[in-house]
Amino acid sequence: MVQQRKKSLRSSAKPRRSGRGGKLASETTVKSGKFSKARTSTATTPSRKGETSRQQPALNVGVQIPLDALEAKVTTDDGKKTSLGEQLEKSQPGGLVVFVYPKADDEAYDYASEFDYRQFNYEVAAVSMIGLTPHSVAANAALKEEKDVYFTLLSDPRSDVIKAMNLNISKTSRNVGAFVIDKERTLHAYSCGKKDNVLDQLDRAMEVYMEGLEGS
Repeated sequence: MVQQRKKSLRSSAKPRRSGRGGKLASETTVKSGKFSKARTSTATTPSRKGETSRQQPALNVGVQIPLDALEAKVTTDDGKKTSLGEQLEKSQPGGLVVFVYPKADDEAYDYASEFDYRQFNYEVAAVSMIGLTPHSVAANAALKEEKDVYFTLLSDPRSDVIKAMNLNISKTSRNVGAFVIDKERTLHAYSCGKKDNVLDQLDRAMEVYMEGLEGS
């Protein structure tokens, strides 16, 4: 059974849909527990013209995420002020999987679709999924309406959360990111870079975690 899961997590199959007209589902509910460590990456701060890019240290898996990341105000796609901390309190027992994207466009929809597919594979874990972007509330709202995305999408126009998490993601970048935090705000997975690499690292973290549960 573990071998079958490994194959499904790393396959490039198209995302599965929920029962509501093929729309992307809002969240996944799984059993609570701790996540495995994932490989971390190094974020690069975009440089101004004539400057050299500076390497930002990636946050370490196993530590608590900065309070600034939890407390910074962001806005939901329906215009409500909130914070990552508030979303964490509302999340399923295992915490949050946060996927971060530069703009609310077709590529963001493709990225969200990857998480919609993965929520069926993460059935042994206990997490809710949520999107985060420096793009506007209006752009997120349009993406949800046009593409029928059911995940809550957060707008962080000043990149307060994104900067606090040391993620090199802006509206002009091609990077995406993902991180997993539990109810104690402990970081269990963290990655920023190309989409395929980010998803692979997330899959590896969740795969080892689920194998540990099956063996216990």
